Amino acid sequence: MRLTRIVSGGQTGVDRAGLDAAMEAGIPVGGWCPAGRLAEDGRIPERYPLSELDSPGYAARTERNVIESEATLVLNIGELADGTALTAGFAREFGKPLLVVQLDVSPDPAQVASWIEENGVRVLNVAGPRESKRPGVYRMALRFMRCLLGTVRGETQSRLIEDRRRGKETSVNGFFRTAEDLLSVSNGYWAACALHAAVKLDLFTPLSACPHTVADLAGLTDCDNRGLSALLKALAAMGLAEREEEYWSASPFAAEYLSRTSPRYLGHILLHHHFLMSSWAHLDEAVREGVPMRERYAHGDEAARIESFELGMFDLAMRNGPRIAQSIDLSGRVRLLDLGGGPGTYAIHFCMRNPGLSAVVFDLPSTRPFAEQTIARFGLADRISFVAGDYLSDAIPGRYDAAWLSHILHAEGPGGCAVILAKAASALEPDGLLLVQEFILDDTGTAPLYPALFSLNMLLGTREGRSYSEGDLGEMLEAAGLRDIQRLPLDLPNGAGVMAGRVP
Repeated sequence: MRLTRIVSGGQTGVDRAGLDAAMEAGIPVGGWCPAGRLAEDGRIPERYPLSELDSPGYAARTERNVIESEATLVLNIGELADGTALTAGFAREFGKPLLVVQLDVSPDPAQVASWIEENGVRVLNVAGPRESKRPGVYRMALRFMRCLLGTVRGETQSRLIEDRRRGKETSVNGFFRTAEDLLSVSNGYWAACALHAAVKLDLFTPLSACPHTVADLAGLTDCDNRGLSALLKALAAMGLAEREEEYWSASPFAAEYLSRTSPRYLGHILLHHHFLMSSWAHLDEAVREGVPMRERYAHGDEAARIESFELGMFDLAMRNGPRIAQSIDLSGRVRLLDLGGGPGTYAIHFCMRNPGLSAVVFDLPSTRPFAEQTIARFGLADRISFVAGDYLSDAIPGRYDAAWLSHILHAEGPGGCAVILAKAASALEPDGLLLVQEFILDDTGTAPLYPALFSLNMLLGTREGRSYSEGDLGEMLEAAGLRDIQRLPLDLPNGAGVMAGRVP
Protein backbone atom coordinates (compact mmCIF):
# COMPACT_ATOMS: atom_id res chain seq x y z
CA MET A 1 0.00 0.00 0.00
CA ARG A 2 1.40 3.39 -0.97
CA LEU A 3 0.82 6.60 0.98
CA THR A 4 -1.22 8.88 -1.25
CA ARG A 5 -1.72 11.82 1.12
CA ILE A 6 -0.40 13.31 4.35
CA VAL A 7 -2.95 15.26 6.39
CA SER A 8 -2.18 17.77 9.13
CA GLY A 9 -3.62 20.85 10.79
CA GLY A 10 -0.85 23.32 9.90
CA GLN A 11 0.11 24.28 13.45
CA THR A 12 3.78 24.98 14.24
CA GLY A 13 5.88 22.01 15.31
CA VAL A 14 4.91 18.48 14.27
CA ASP A 15 2.04 19.50 11.98
CA ARG A 16 4.29 21.51 9.68
CA ALA A 17 7.12 18.98 9.88
CA GLY A 18 4.76 16.32 8.51
CA LEU A 19 3.59 18.60 5.70
CA ASP A 20 7.12 19.78 4.80
CA ALA A 21 8.55 16.25 4.69
CA ALA A 22 5.68 15.03 2.53
CA MET A 23 6.03 17.91 0.08
CA GLU A 24 9.78 17.27 -0.18
CA ALA A 25 9.00 13.61 -0.98
CA GLY A 26 6.41 14.54 -3.61
CA ILE A 27 3.47 13.18 -1.57
CA PRO A 28 0.24 15.24 -1.80
CA VAL A 29 -0.75 17.02 1.41
CA GLY A 30 -3.91 18.52 2.83
CA GLY A 31 -6.09 18.72 5.90
CA TRP A 32 -8.37 21.05 7.79
CA CYS A 33 -7.36 24.19 9.70
CA PRO A 34 -9.29 26.74 11.78
CA ALA A 35 -11.08 29.68 10.17
CA GLY A 36 -8.63 32.39 9.17
CA ARG A 37 -5.86 29.74 8.87
CA LEU A 38 -5.16 30.36 12.54
CA ALA A 39 -1.92 29.11 14.16
CA GLU A 40 0.11 30.19 17.16
CA ASP A 41 2.51 32.20 14.98
CA GLY A 42 -0.28 33.97 13.09
CA ARG A 43 -1.68 32.91 9.71
CA ILE A 44 -0.69 29.49 8.35
CA PRO A 45 1.50 30.06 5.26
CA GLU A 46 -0.31 29.71 1.94
CA ARG A 47 2.17 27.09 0.71
CA TYR A 48 0.25 24.56 2.80
CA PRO A 49 -2.94 23.65 0.82
CA LEU A 50 -5.27 23.33 3.80
CA SER A 51 -9.05 23.79 3.86
CA GLU A 52 -10.57 26.24 6.35
CA LEU A 53 -13.39 25.33 8.70
CA ASP A 54 -16.06 27.85 9.68
CA SER A 55 -14.97 27.58 13.31
CA PRO A 56 -11.81 29.29 14.62
CA GLY A 57 -11.30 26.57 17.24
CA TYR A 58 -8.54 23.97 17.11
CA ALA A 59 -10.62 21.04 18.42
CA ALA A 60 -12.95 20.97 15.41
CA ARG A 61 -10.10 20.77 12.91
CA THR A 62 -8.38 18.10 15.02
CA GLU A 63 -11.53 15.96 14.98
CA ARG A 64 -12.07 16.46 11.23
CA ASN A 65 -8.50 15.47 10.33
CA VAL A 66 -8.77 12.29 12.40
CA ILE A 67 -12.12 11.34 10.86
CA GLU A 68 -11.06 11.94 7.24
CA SER A 69 -7.77 10.03 7.55
CA GLU A 70 -7.28 6.28 7.60
CA ALA A 71 -4.86 6.40 10.56
CA THR A 72 -3.17 8.91 12.86
CA LEU A 73 0.54 9.10 13.66
CA VAL A 74 1.36 11.17 16.74
CA LEU A 75 4.98 12.31 17.06
CA ASN A 76 5.52 13.35 20.66
CA ILE A 77 8.06 14.42 23.27
CA GLY A 78 7.33 13.72 26.94
CA GLU A 79 3.76 13.23 28.19
CA LEU A 80 0.75 13.46 25.89
CA ALA A 81 -0.92 16.76 26.67
CA ASP A 82 -3.27 19.43 25.35
CA GLY A 83 -4.13 19.11 21.66
CA THR A 84 -1.87 16.11 21.21
CA ALA A 85 -3.80 14.17 23.85
CA LEU A 86 -7.04 15.34 22.22
CA THR A 87 -5.89 13.95 18.86
CA ALA A 88 -5.16 10.55 20.39
CA GLY A 89 -8.56 10.62 22.13
CA PHE A 90 -10.40 11.32 18.87
CA ALA A 91 -8.55 8.47 17.13
CA ARG A 92 -9.61 6.04 19.83
CA GLU A 93 -13.17 7.38 19.86
CA PHE A 94 -13.63 6.90 16.12
CA GLY A 95 -11.81 3.55 16.00
CA LYS A 96 -8.96 4.79 13.82
CA PRO A 97 -5.51 3.12 13.93
CA LEU A 98 -3.30 5.19 16.24
CA LEU A 99 0.47 5.07 16.77
CA VAL A 100 2.23 7.32 19.28
CA VAL A 101 5.98 7.68 18.64
CA GLN A 102 8.23 9.25 21.25
CA LEU A 103 10.82 11.29 19.38
CA ASP A 104 13.04 11.53 22.45
CA VAL A 105 13.75 7.78 22.66
CA SER A 106 15.44 6.97 19.30
CA PRO A 107 12.33 5.85 17.36
CA ASP A 108 12.70 3.41 14.45
CA PRO A 109 11.16 4.64 11.16
CA ALA A 110 11.11 1.05 9.83
CA GLN A 111 8.72 -0.01 12.60
CA VAL A 112 6.38 2.86 11.74
CA ALA A 113 6.58 1.94 8.05
CA SER A 114 5.56 -1.61 8.96
CA TRP A 115 2.60 -0.26 10.95
CA ILE A 116 1.52 1.78 7.92
CA GLU A 117 1.76 -1.31 5.73
CA GLU A 118 -0.03 -3.62 8.17
CA ASN A 119 -2.95 -1.20 8.45
CA GLY A 120 -3.14 -0.51 4.71
CA VAL A 121 -2.83 3.23 5.28
CA ARG A 122 -3.04 5.52 2.27
CA VAL A 123 -4.16 8.76 3.96
CA LEU A 124 -2.15 9.46 7.13
CA ASN A 125 -2.88 12.15 9.69
CA VAL A 126 0.34 13.44 11.32
CA ALA A 127 -0.03 15.32 14.61
CA GLY A 128 1.89 16.30 17.71
CA PRO A 129 2.84 19.20 19.95
CA ARG A 130 3.31 22.74 18.71
CA GLU A 131 6.76 24.32 18.78
CA SER A 132 6.08 26.58 21.79
CA LYS A 133 5.10 23.58 23.93
CA ARG A 134 8.08 21.41 22.93
CA PRO A 135 10.89 23.63 21.58
CA GLY A 136 12.87 21.80 18.89
CA VAL A 137 10.07 19.39 18.07
CA TYR A 138 9.77 20.64 14.47
CA ARG A 139 13.40 19.75 13.73
CA MET A 140 13.11 16.33 15.37
CA ALA A 141 9.81 15.52 13.67
CA LEU A 142 11.05 16.70 10.28
CA ARG A 143 14.12 14.47 10.52
CA PHE A 144 11.99 11.49 11.55
CA MET A 145 9.40 12.06 8.80
CA ARG A 146 12.11 12.32 6.15
CA CYS A 147 13.49 8.96 7.26
CA LEU A 148 10.01 7.43 7.48
CA LEU A 149 8.90 8.58 4.03
CA GLY A 150 12.20 7.41 2.55
CA THR A 151 11.63 3.99 4.14
CA VAL A 152 8.03 3.83 2.92
CA ARG A 153 9.10 4.79 -0.60
CA GLY A 154 11.82 2.13 -0.63
CA GLU A 155 9.41 -0.55 0.60
CA THR A 156 6.83 0.58 -1.93
CA GLN A 157 9.29 0.13 -4.78
CA SER A 158 10.15 -3.36 -3.56
CA ARG A 159 6.45 -4.27 -3.36
CA LEU A 160 5.82 -2.93 -6.84
CA ILE A 161 8.58 -5.16 -8.15
CA GLU A 162 6.99 -8.13 -6.39
CA ASP A 163 3.58 -7.20 -7.85
CA ARG A 164 5.05 -6.92 -11.34
CA ARG A 165 6.68 -10.32 -10.94
CA ARG A 166 3.36 -11.86 -9.95
CA GLY A 167 1.44 -10.25 -12.80
CA LYS A 168 -0.31 -7.68 -10.63
CA GLU A 169 1.47 -4.61 -11.96
CA THR A 170 -0.23 -3.03 -14.96
CA SER A 171 1.72 0.23 -15.14
CA VAL A 172 3.83 0.60 -18.27
CA ASN A 173 6.65 1.98 -16.13
CA GLY A 174 6.96 -0.95 -13.66
CA PHE A 175 8.03 0.40 -10.28
CA PHE A 176 8.98 3.74 -11.85
CA ARG A 177 5.61 5.42 -11.52
CA THR A 178 6.79 8.98 -12.20
CA ALA A 179 9.69 10.77 -13.82
CA GLU A 180 10.70 11.84 -10.31
CA ASP A 181 11.10 8.15 -9.36
CA LEU A 182 13.46 7.70 -12.30
CA LEU A 183 15.49 10.76 -11.37
CA SER A 184 15.60 9.73 -7.71
CA VAL A 185 17.18 6.40 -8.61
CA SER A 186 19.59 8.06 -11.03
CA ASN A 187 20.98 10.54 -8.51
CA GLY A 188 20.70 8.22 -5.52
CA TYR A 189 24.46 7.76 -5.48
CA TRP A 190 24.83 11.34 -4.22
CA ALA A 191 23.51 10.34 -0.82
CA ALA A 192 25.61 7.15 -0.81
CA CYS A 193 28.76 9.15 -1.60
CA ALA A 194 27.99 11.67 1.15
CA LEU A 195 27.54 8.81 3.63
CA HIS A 196 30.73 7.06 2.50
CA ALA A 197 32.75 10.27 2.69
CA ALA A 198 31.57 10.92 6.25
CA VAL A 199 32.48 7.37 7.31
CA LYS A 200 35.83 7.47 5.54
CA LEU A 201 36.64 10.78 7.26
CA ASP A 202 35.34 9.30 10.55
CA LEU A 203 33.20 12.34 11.29
CA PHE A 204 30.65 10.58 13.46
CA THR A 205 33.05 9.42 16.17
CA PRO A 206 33.96 12.95 17.35
CA LEU A 207 30.43 14.25 16.62
CA SER A 208 28.92 11.57 18.86
CA ALA A 209 31.31 12.45 21.71
CA CYS A 210 30.44 16.16 21.90
CA PRO A 211 29.26 19.02 19.67
CA HIS A 212 31.84 20.72 17.43
CA THR A 213 31.98 23.83 15.31
CA VAL A 214 32.92 23.38 11.67
CA ALA A 215 36.33 24.92 12.34
CA ASP A 216 37.02 22.62 15.31
CA LEU A 217 35.95 19.51 13.41
CA ALA A 218 37.93 20.57 10.34
CA GLY A 219 41.03 20.78 12.51
CA LEU A 220 40.40 17.35 14.02
CA THR A 221 39.80 15.64 10.66
CA ASP A 222 42.15 17.66 8.43
CA CYS A 223 39.30 18.91 6.24
CA ASP A 224 38.57 22.14 4.40
CA ASN A 225 36.04 24.36 6.17
CA ARG A 226 33.87 24.94 3.10
CA GLY A 227 33.83 21.29 2.07
CA LEU A 228 33.12 20.08 5.59
CA SER A 229 30.32 22.62 6.05
CA ALA A 230 28.63 21.45 2.85
CA LEU A 231 28.96 17.79 3.85
CA LEU A 232 27.54 18.39 7.34
CA LYS A 233 24.51 20.17 5.89
CA ALA A 234 23.87 17.23 3.55
CA LEU A 235 24.24 14.79 6.45
CA ALA A 236 21.73 16.86 8.43
CA ALA A 237 19.28 16.68 5.53
CA MET A 238 19.76 12.90 5.61
CA GLY A 239 19.01 12.77 9.35
CA LEU A 240 22.57 11.83 10.34
CA ALA A 241 23.77 15.13 11.81
CA GLU A 242 22.17 17.84 13.92
CA ARG A 243 22.93 21.55 14.22
CA GLU A 244 22.37 23.81 17.19
CA GLU A 245 23.49 27.33 16.28
CA GLU A 246 27.15 26.93 15.21
CA TYR A 247 27.61 23.51 16.84
CA TRP A 248 27.23 20.18 15.08
CA SER A 249 26.64 16.73 16.56
CA ALA A 250 25.74 13.24 15.37
CA SER A 251 22.08 12.23 15.38
CA PRO A 252 21.22 9.41 17.82
CA PHE A 253 20.92 7.00 14.88
CA ALA A 254 24.34 7.99 13.48
CA ALA A 255 25.94 7.74 16.93
CA GLU A 256 24.58 4.20 17.27
CA TYR A 257 25.71 2.85 13.90
CA LEU A 258 28.44 5.16 12.57
CA SER A 259 30.63 6.03 15.57
CA ARG A 260 33.65 3.77 15.98
CA THR A 261 33.07 3.77 19.73
CA SER A 262 29.66 2.10 19.34
CA PRO A 263 29.38 -1.71 19.63
CA ARG A 264 26.86 -1.56 16.74
CA TYR A 265 29.25 0.23 14.36
CA LEU A 266 28.58 -0.57 10.68
CA GLY A 267 31.24 1.60 9.10
CA HIS A 268 33.32 -1.34 7.86
CA ILE A 269 30.63 -2.64 5.51
CA LEU A 270 29.90 0.92 4.33
CA LEU A 271 33.58 1.36 3.46
CA HIS A 272 33.45 -1.95 1.58
CA HIS A 273 30.55 -0.53 -0.44
CA HIS A 274 32.65 2.60 -1.03
CA PHE A 275 35.49 0.54 -2.49
CA LEU A 276 33.02 -1.22 -4.81
CA MET A 277 31.73 2.01 -6.37
CA SER A 278 34.60 2.55 -8.81
CA SER A 279 33.84 -0.74 -10.56
CA TRP A 280 30.08 -0.05 -10.60
CA ALA A 281 30.82 3.12 -12.59
CA HIS A 282 32.07 0.80 -15.35
CA LEU A 283 29.16 -1.63 -15.39
CA ASP A 284 28.55 -0.92 -19.06
CA GLU A 285 32.05 -2.20 -19.86
CA ALA A 286 31.47 -5.37 -17.85
CA VAL A 287 28.19 -6.00 -19.67
CA ARG A 288 29.83 -5.42 -23.04
CA GLU A 289 33.00 -7.42 -22.38
CA GLY A 290 31.70 -10.05 -19.93
CA VAL A 291 34.76 -9.77 -17.71
CA PRO A 292 35.20 -8.38 -14.16
CA MET A 293 36.08 -4.72 -13.66
CA ARG A 294 36.96 -4.67 -9.96
CA GLU A 295 40.72 -5.15 -10.20
CA ARG A 296 40.96 -2.99 -13.32
CA TYR A 297 39.48 0.01 -11.52
CA ALA A 298 40.38 -0.74 -7.90
CA HIS A 299 41.22 2.32 -5.82
CA GLY A 300 42.50 2.88 -2.31
CA ASP A 301 44.96 0.94 -0.22
CA GLU A 302 44.65 -2.84 -0.73
CA ALA A 303 45.03 -3.55 2.99
CA ALA A 304 42.18 -1.11 3.72
CA ARG A 305 40.00 -2.82 1.12
CA ILE A 306 40.64 -6.24 2.60
CA GLU A 307 40.04 -5.01 6.14
CA SER A 308 36.74 -3.33 5.23
CA PHE A 309 35.54 -6.53 3.55
CA GLU A 310 36.52 -8.90 6.37
CA LEU A 311 35.26 -6.68 9.19
CA GLY A 312 32.15 -5.76 7.20
CA MET A 313 31.24 -9.42 6.69
CA PHE A 314 31.83 -10.01 10.40
CA ASP A 315 29.52 -7.14 11.36
CA LEU A 316 26.73 -8.38 9.08
CA ALA A 317 27.08 -11.95 10.34
CA MET A 318 26.94 -10.68 13.92
CA ARG A 319 23.57 -9.08 13.11
CA ASN A 320 22.06 -12.19 11.49
CA GLY A 321 23.95 -14.99 13.26
CA PRO A 322 21.97 -15.14 16.53
CA ARG A 323 18.62 -15.31 14.73
CA ILE A 324 19.83 -17.98 12.28
CA ALA A 325 21.44 -20.11 15.01
CA GLN A 326 18.24 -19.93 17.05
CA SER A 327 16.08 -20.95 14.08
CA ILE A 328 18.07 -23.98 12.85
CA ASP A 329 17.90 -27.16 14.91
CA LEU A 330 21.36 -28.68 15.34
CA SER A 331 20.52 -30.55 18.52
CA GLY A 332 22.19 -33.96 18.61
CA ARG A 333 24.83 -32.93 16.07
CA VAL A 334 28.40 -32.80 17.35
CA ARG A 335 30.69 -31.58 14.56
CA LEU A 336 30.05 -28.65 12.21
CA LEU A 337 32.00 -27.66 9.08
CA ASP A 338 31.89 -23.89 8.44
CA LEU A 339 33.12 -23.91 4.84
CA GLY A 340 34.55 -20.59 3.67
CA GLY A 341 33.61 -19.31 7.09
CA GLY A 342 35.99 -16.34 7.27
CA PRO A 343 36.33 -15.33 10.92
CA GLY A 344 33.97 -18.13 12.00
CA THR A 345 31.12 -15.87 13.07
CA TYR A 346 28.38 -18.36 12.26
CA ALA A 347 30.33 -21.26 13.78
CA ILE A 348 30.58 -19.17 16.95
CA HIS A 349 26.83 -18.56 17.13
CA PHE A 350 25.96 -22.18 16.33
CA CYS A 351 28.33 -23.38 19.07
CA MET A 352 27.01 -20.88 21.61
CA ARG A 353 23.49 -22.07 20.83
CA ASN A 354 24.44 -25.79 20.98
CA PRO A 355 26.74 -26.63 23.94
CA GLY A 356 27.53 -30.12 22.61
CA LEU A 357 28.71 -28.84 19.21
CA SER A 358 32.29 -28.31 18.02
CA ALA A 359 33.27 -26.77 14.68
CA VAL A 360 35.99 -26.40 12.07
CA VAL A 361 36.32 -23.20 10.03
CA PHE A 362 37.83 -24.00 6.62
CA ASP A 363 39.08 -20.98 4.67
CA LEU A 364 42.14 -19.42 3.00
CA PRO A 365 45.35 -19.09 5.06
CA SER A 366 45.08 -15.26 4.99
CA THR A 367 41.91 -15.54 7.08
CA ARG A 368 43.51 -17.46 9.94
CA PRO A 369 44.71 -14.54 12.14
CA PHE A 370 41.34 -12.77 12.15
CA ALA A 371 39.47 -16.05 12.67
CA GLU A 372 41.58 -17.21 15.59
CA GLN A 373 41.37 -13.79 17.26
CA THR A 374 37.58 -13.75 16.85
CA ILE A 375 37.11 -17.30 18.12
CA ALA A 376 39.34 -16.59 21.16
CA ARG A 377 37.42 -13.38 21.85
CA PHE A 378 34.28 -15.47 22.36
CA GLY A 379 36.12 -18.01 24.52
CA LEU A 380 35.56 -20.87 22.07
CA ALA A 381 39.13 -21.79 21.09
CA ASP A 382 38.67 -25.22 22.71
CA ARG A 383 35.62 -25.99 20.52
CA ILE A 384 36.30 -24.21 17.22
CA SER A 385 39.49 -24.75 15.19
CA PHE A 386 40.72 -23.27 11.92
CA VAL A 387 41.94 -25.31 8.95
CA ALA A 388 43.62 -23.46 6.08
CA GLY A 389 42.75 -24.43 2.53
CA ASP A 390 41.08 -23.59 -0.77
CA TYR A 391 37.68 -25.26 -1.01
CA LEU A 392 37.95 -25.45 -4.81
CA SER A 393 41.35 -27.15 -5.02
CA ASP A 394 42.08 -28.72 -1.61
CA ALA A 395 40.58 -31.73 0.13
CA ILE A 396 38.44 -31.09 3.21
CA PRO A 397 39.82 -33.10 6.13
CA GLY A 398 37.64 -34.72 8.76
CA ARG A 399 34.07 -35.97 9.04
CA TYR A 400 31.05 -33.90 10.06
CA ASP A 401 27.34 -34.26 10.69
CA ALA A 402 26.49 -30.67 9.62
CA ALA A 403 27.97 -28.21 7.12
CA TRP A 404 27.30 -24.49 6.80
CA LEU A 405 28.08 -22.66 3.52
CA SER A 406 27.29 -18.96 3.85
CA HIS A 407 27.50 -16.70 0.79
CA ILE A 408 30.27 -18.58 -1.01
CA LEU A 409 28.42 -20.08 -3.98
CA HIS A 410 27.60 -16.71 -5.54
CA ALA A 411 31.29 -16.12 -6.25
CA GLU A 412 31.37 -19.17 -8.54
CA GLY A 413 29.73 -20.37 -11.73
CA PRO A 414 27.64 -23.55 -11.79
CA GLY A 415 30.77 -25.69 -12.25
CA GLY A 416 32.50 -24.24 -9.22
CA CYS A 417 29.31 -24.59 -7.15
CA ALA A 418 29.10 -28.26 -8.12
CA VAL A 419 32.67 -28.84 -6.91
CA ILE A 420 32.04 -27.08 -3.58
CA LEU A 421 28.76 -28.86 -2.86
CA ALA A 422 30.16 -32.28 -3.81
CA LYS A 423 33.12 -31.79 -1.43
CA ALA A 424 30.88 -30.59 1.39
CA ALA A 425 28.48 -33.50 0.91
CA SER A 426 31.35 -36.00 0.82
CA ALA A 427 32.61 -34.69 4.17
CA LEU A 428 29.26 -35.40 5.83
CA GLU A 429 28.26 -38.55 7.67
CA PRO A 430 25.01 -40.32 6.68
CA ASP A 431 22.03 -38.15 7.64
CA GLY A 432 24.39 -35.17 7.67
CA LEU A 433 22.73 -31.79 7.22
CA LEU A 434 24.03 -29.37 4.55
CA LEU A 435 22.93 -25.72 4.88
CA VAL A 436 23.47 -23.06 2.20
CA GLN A 437 22.82 -19.34 2.77
CA GLU A 438 22.60 -17.14 -0.32
CA PHE A 439 20.81 -14.11 -1.76
CA ILE A 440 18.11 -16.09 -3.54
CA LEU A 441 16.26 -15.06 -6.71
CA ASP A 442 12.81 -16.34 -7.45
CA ASP A 443 12.54 -18.80 -10.30
CA THR A 444 11.85 -16.05 -12.87
CA GLY A 445 15.24 -14.55 -12.00
CA THR A 446 13.76 -11.03 -11.90
CA ALA A 447 13.10 -10.56 -8.16
CA PRO A 448 13.70 -9.75 -5.35
CA LEU A 449 15.58 -6.58 -6.20
CA TYR A 450 18.65 -7.07 -4.00
CA PRO A 451 19.68 -10.50 -5.35
CA ALA A 452 19.10 -9.24 -8.91
CA LEU A 453 21.42 -6.26 -8.33
CA PHE A 454 23.88 -8.42 -6.39
CA SER A 455 24.26 -10.59 -9.49
CA LEU A 456 25.60 -7.48 -11.25
CA ASN A 457 28.01 -7.00 -8.35
CA MET A 458 29.30 -10.51 -9.04
CA LEU A 459 29.61 -9.70 -12.74
CA LEU A 460 31.85 -6.78 -11.76
CA GLY A 461 33.94 -8.78 -9.29
CA THR A 462 34.18 -12.38 -10.54
CA ARG A 463 34.55 -14.30 -13.78
CA GLU A 464 31.52 -16.54 -13.34
CA GLY A 465 29.76 -15.56 -10.10
CA ARG A 466 26.07 -14.68 -9.93
CA SER A 467 22.96 -14.88 -7.77
CA TYR A 468 21.07 -18.16 -8.00
CA SER A 469 17.37 -18.93 -7.82
CA GLU A 470 15.75 -21.28 -5.35
CA GLY A 471 15.28 -23.75 -8.21
CA ASP A 472 18.93 -23.49 -9.22
CA LEU A 473 20.14 -24.17 -5.68
CA GLY A 474 17.71 -27.05 -5.26
CA GLU A 475 18.98 -28.71 -8.45
CA MET A 476 22.61 -28.23 -7.36
CA LEU A 477 21.94 -29.84 -3.99
CA GLU A 478 20.16 -32.73 -5.62
CA ALA A 479 23.05 -33.23 -8.08
CA ALA A 480 25.42 -33.35 -5.09
CA GLY A 481 23.42 -36.28 -3.71
CA LEU A 482 21.33 -34.44 -1.11
CA ARG A 483 17.74 -35.39 -0.31
CA ASP A 484 14.81 -33.78 1.55
CA ILE A 485 15.78 -30.45 0.01
CA GLN A 486 13.87 -27.40 1.21
CA ARG A 487 14.13 -23.68 1.79
CA LEU A 488 13.91 -23.01 5.50
CA PRO A 489 11.20 -20.57 6.71
CA LEU A 490 13.59 -17.77 7.69
CA ASP A 491 12.86 -14.08 7.10
CA LEU A 492 16.31 -12.58 6.40
CA PRO A 493 17.33 -9.17 5.00
CA ASN A 494 18.02 -8.43 1.34
CA GLY A 495 16.41 -11.52 -0.12
CA ALA A 496 18.73 -13.90 1.72
CA GLY A 497 17.55 -17.41 2.46
CA VAL A 498 18.81 -20.78 3.65
CA MET A 499 18.48 -24.01 1.64
CA ALA A 500 18.84 -27.34 3.43
CA GLY A 501 19.40 -30.92 2.34
CA ARG A 502 20.39 -34.24 3.94
CA VAL A 503 22.91 -36.90 2.95
CA PRO A 504 21.14 -40.26 2.57
